[in-house]
Amino acid sequence: MTYITTQTVSFDPKFSRNVSYGLGQLGHIQEVVTIDGVPATGSYKVWLLRSDDGQIVASTMSAPGTGIYFFSGLPMEISYVPVTVDSNGVFKAVAAGPIVPTPDT
Repeated sequence: MTYITTQTVSFDPKFSRNVSYGLGQLGHIQEVVTIDGVPATGSYKVWLLRSDDGQIVASTMSAPGTGIYFFSGLPMEISYVPVTVDSNGVFKAVAAGPIVPTPDT
């Protein structure tokens, strides 16, 4: 069976999506969508949910060819669950986490 998964990668501001809430110190989450362990060549929707209540707080698309997605302006005191969605319906949605943002420097 083939699964879409995510894994943490290094920071790349090129894929920034600012979702600032104005609370305390802010951070970012950057990961990569993979299919069978290989970065996704297509672009996939990624929802970012708060882990405490499941509320979607941001949405973005992964970068074609690399699978990278990025969310910025995230309060550090909140943990999140990124969910990758295949709008073509080939793969089931997959959640990763919960994870906490990396502090912005």
